[in-house]
Amino acid sequence: MDVGHLITIVLAAGGALAGAIGVMYKTIMQLNKDQSDIREELGEMRGKNDGIERLSTEVLQTVHNAVNKKSEDHTNK
Repeated sequence: MDVGHLITIVLAAGGALAGAIGVMYKTIMQLNKDQSDIREELGEMRGKNDGIERLSTEVLQTVHNAVNKKSEDHTNK
């Protein structure tokens, strides 16, 4: 193998390595963006869930208070 072939092989390997690194970089950046989007959606869903839980608690408490008041009104008559 002469020096010309060796240089060609080294350059081809370097080009292939650079291409592989470029593809990996793009993949990692896309995964990072996807993960960020998923975290944002998860935060929104947790916020909605907290709001639903608070509203449910308030509704149940209101119903409970109304039932107790109605029971007291019937008891006092």
